[in-house]
This record gives sequence, C-alpha cells and structure tokens, in this order.
Amino acid sequence: MKLKMPSPKSLLAGSGALCMIVLFNNCSGGYQTQDTSSLSSSNSTSETQCTDPTGFKETKGQNVAPSKPDADGYMMVWRDEFDGSELNLKYWEYEIDGDGGGNNELQYYTDSPKNTSVKNGLLTLKLIKEDVNRFGKIYSHSSSRIRSKGRASWRYGKFEIRAKISKGVGVWPAIWMLPESEVYGSWPLSGEIDILEIRGREPQTLMGTLHFGQPWPNNQWTDGRYSLSGTDFSEGFHVFSVVWEPELIKWYVDGVLYSTKTPADLRGQPWRFDQNFYLILNLAFGGGFDNNQADLAITESNLYIDYVRVYQKK
Repeated sequence: MKLKMPSPKSLLAGSGALCMIVLFNNCSGGYQTQDTSSLSSSNSTSETQCTDPTGFKETKGQNVAPSKPDADGYMMVWRDEFDGSELNLKYWEYEIDGDGGGNNELQYYTDSPKNTSVKNGLLTLKLIKEDVNRFGKIYSHSSSRIRSKGRASWRYGKFEIRAKISKGVGVWPAIWMLPESEVYGSWPLSGEIDILEIRGREPQTLMGTLHFGQPWPNNQWTDGRYSLSGTDFSEGFHVFSVVWEPELIKWYVDGVLYSTKTPADLRGQPWRFDQNFYLILNLAFGGGFDNNQADLAITESNLYIDYVRVYQKK
C-alpha cells in the first residue's frame, strides 16, 4: 500500500503507515510507470500472461502445517482459511483509525462486524457509505483494516492470498507487509512489500511494489504491473503471491510470474528486506494513490479473501 506523509496520530499509534505519495516520474522520486499503449489485446505484463478468473469455491482446512514440503522445498507454516464465523483474533487485530493512512483517504476503519465478517469460508472487508463522526470530523465511509502484527510475522517465505476485489472510482484494495520492528528506522527506511494494490478505477491492472530509501519526501519505490484484457480482477477470484528470499522478491498472479526485484532495482539504496514482516489486509477509499479521485456515491464495496497461506523452507 503506498504510504504517505506521517500524521501525528499515526506516529503516536506506531502503525508504521507513515508517508505521502509523491508522483515523481523519475528514478530519484521512485515512482515508475509502465506504458501499456503498445501492448496487445492479451493479458499483459512486460513478461507474461495470467489465467482467466475463477469463480469462488469454498476451501476447507484446519490452521495446521502439512508434514511434507512442496517441490520447491516450501512447507506451510501458517494459514487462515476463514472457515469459522468470526475473525480469529489470535491471528489478526483490527486497526481502528481515521487518519486516512497519511494519504488523505476518506474512510474510517472500524472493528464493526458490518465492515469485517467471516462466513461460508470467506473473509469480507466491506466499505460502506455512512457518516462516521469521530474526532470532530465526519467521514463519508467506514471500512476495515486488519493486520497480523504482534501475532504472526515472518522473514522470507512464500505468501499466497486468494482474493476477489470490487471496482469503483476511489476503491483501493491492498494486501501488503510491513516490518514487525523498524530496526533500520521509520518508513520507508525499514521497507514495505506490497503484494497487491489495485485502483478501483482501473480494475484490470494490479501492482506489486517495494518501498525503500530515505524518509519522505526522498522515499522511493519500484513496482511491477499486470493487466488483464477483456475482463478485470473484480470478475473472479485470483491467487496473488509473493516469494521472498534473501536479495530476491518475486510476484505472481495465479502461479504466473510477472515481476522480480533484487538489490539492483533499488538504485543504490540499501536492501532492507531481511527482517520479520507482518501482513496487512485493507480496503481504503480515496486518497493520493489515485490522485484523490473518489466516487462518493459508492454505497458499498468489498474485498473478499478466501485464504491466506504462508510457506517457508525448512
């Protein structure tokens, strides 16, 4: 999730979400865009294509690790299949705040079951149009943001999330990771790994991103993008994955590689992706990620999560 300028509230909360998006179009600014005007009508990245969307089929399974590694030597070490009737607070905690993530977002994050629910094998994070009065401010929408901080974090591994997004101008689903301890300093000095971000205005294109570098406004990032043709990511479930190894991070959609990053992509900045990171799932609305565009008439939007699975090599 693109983080922005820290607010006093987020600094006090110690959430790690402390920054402002700066849309520079040069390497020193850190934001890289991909020109897709020359791409063919097929699903596209600079490297490959992904599979067609799939319909939802409930997956079942206890939260235990299997006894045998897969072909790449990975064993499941943690998972949540969302087979219960409520969020497992041994695995996740709610982030309740209205500071807009430092991004001028419009939602207020709650712990209400209206915004976060588990049913029929699905976790649903729901954006709802409703006036929320907090801190002397009226928020136009409520939503949900949960994280595994203090409960589960990992250094290296394979992270798989099967999910379906909703579209709409300003809708901003994100699945991402921050360091459990900011041993190299506050954001982005200790890094950030974005597994998935999608602008609801462009639901056919996803981004996987690394944030790094010096404190804002000298923060930098590098991303990879993947686009579907003739459909978009709101039409079905997809498996979004990251494989994180020492000095190598790879992004996949439905098992197909679309981006690889190494220290060479950090433009001389140190590679700080060597500590434990925790997971964050959230559904934001508005903010700088899409130039503060938001359709305030949107009454509801959802991020559906079928499962979250983590594998490590033994």
